[in-house]
Amino acid sequence: MYGMSDLQKITGYTSDQLRDRLGRVWGIVAQDHRRGPKNAVLVGDKTLAVLRRMRELESAEVGPNDAAKQIMAELGVDGDGARKGPSSVAHGAPKQPQTSPNASQNTSDESALVDELRDRIRFLERETERLWGLVDGLRALPAPRAEEDRRPWIVRRLRSLVSRR
Repeated sequence: MYGMSDLQKITGYTSDQLRDRLGRVWGIVAQDHRRGPKNAVLVGDKTLAVLRRMRELESAEVGPNDAAKQIMAELGVDGDGARKGPSSVAHGAPKQPQTSPNASQNTSDESALVDELRDRIRFLERETERLWGLVDGLRALPAPRAEEDRRPWIVRRLRSLVSRR
């Protein structure tokens, strides 16, 4: 596992550039990192290989965005880290929202939800009023101590010792 300082030495990127490059290829390298002692970011060989390839592409006058896209294309991975092809659904591709054939059912469910939320808001408002009533009913804070008593304990103790002499 490599730390950020190791990656800086190997790739020649600054820490900000490393964060930026890792963010651009996060779909590829997300599984290849962990946190070490003192919450340090540690990455594996796969991430190092991706960063080296990105450095090669950038040396050949390819911008960071284009380099990241080219690396993802070379690895056959889309932007989310899922493999392209017929099995992309199994890798967590987002599902399309399903529309209900009965639209009136959705509106009645929504109105029931709105009514439930309104009842919850009314309950919370009553509870807030009750709690503020309890706060208002509390006794006032005790009166502050006399000026003599407000001095630090060591001063009070020394004064009592001096006054005994």
